[in-house]
Amino acid sequence: KEAEESVCDYDEPLDILIEKELISAVKQALNELSQNHRDILNATNMKLTAKEIKEFAGLSSEEAVYSMYRRAISSLKENFKKIYNKNDQF
Repeated sequence: KEAEESVCDYDEPLDILIEKELISAVKQALNELSQNHRDILNATNMKLTAKEIKEFAGLSSEEAVYSMYRRAISSLKENFKKIYNKNDQF
């Protein structure tokens, strides 16, 4: 529930609406990621080291963790662009 609340102090209703749309688009973009990509992003958000992530994810090396992280971020960006641009059309 806290994530749905405003993270910025806006007084203008339009600013609040835009912020809510952005948060919604990010959530949707995250949900469209593969489970492996979500797991890697969650693990890095939890401040796990590459070595710890390698072990729990069953990856062969720390470089594989970095590679998967880069692919996850790239996919997240692409998902977000598609979702946000689609919502931006009238």
